[in-house]
Amino acid sequence: MNMDAISPFILSLVTFIPAGGGLLILLIPRRDRDIKLFALVISMLAFIASLHLPVHLHRESGAFGYEIDKIWIASPNIHYHMGIDGISVWLVVLTTFLAPLRVDLLDLDSRARERIFHSAADSGVGADRRLHLT
Repeated sequence: MNMDAISPFILSLVTFIPAGGGLLILLIPRRDRDIKLFALVISMLAFIASLHLPVHLHRESGAFGYEIDKIWIASPNIHYHMGIDGISVWLVVLTTFLAPLRVDLLDLDSRARERIFHSAADSGVGADRRLHLT
């Protein structure tokens, strides 16, 4: 597959794959396991698509990469305009990396989620917690 063929549209794909997956979840029967599996597949697909961004980004130009500027509505001059720079590309990859982890946490029971929350709160927000206890 020629990667140059998808480069102009990869930022839009990474943006709208989760939105399209969210709309498709409406068509899935209401079984928790199926919905979680589908959400995991869609989030992994978005992550895999986002890995294209840092690999093929042209950093030497200093301009936005993967920039799309299409006229959407001509009369009020509304454009579909997207682009990404060198710092934001890593934030997009991080966001798509964390999405499957969030879906995986949905599979935990409420007690396990509560333990994870309290262990994170104890390590990072201990001073805030002590203020409420005194």
